[in-house]
Amino acid sequence: MDRREELRQKLRSKINEKRQKQPSKQEIQRIKKDITKEYNEVMKDDRIKPEMISLYTDAMRAFPKANMPNPKVILDDAEHYKKEYGKYVLNIMTQAKINGWGVEKIKDMLNNTYTRYMTNVLDLPSLPSFVK
Repeated sequence: MDRREELRQKLRSKINEKRQKQPSKQEIQRIKKDITKEYNEVMKDDRIKPEMISLYTDAMRAFPKANMPNPKVILDDAEHYKKEYGKYVLNIMTQAKINGWGVEKIKDMLNNTYTRYMTNVLDLPSLPSFVK
């Protein structure tokens, strides 16, 4: 086999890999259907404001791999998610103590789309009082 044929086979294998990684049209349609169903369920809830949906979308874009609950799920079990958010803030504070971060670094760490989303849905202050 000559060099040209070898390169051609490598190229074909790369093309096949790319094709296999892409979701099929049916998978895309199923995902869109699931998203539409979830959106409609969330929008039926009177407790949910349009700003919550906007913040949820922003947080999902910023942290796509995070398993982030939608506003309805959070509001249905608010106490659990307040504890989870508290653990998140405590983790940042612990890291700040270990690494010697200043107040500005802590504020930067807590100023993200996830924090804005959670504080809005749970009706919490945007930054903990001990950071201000």
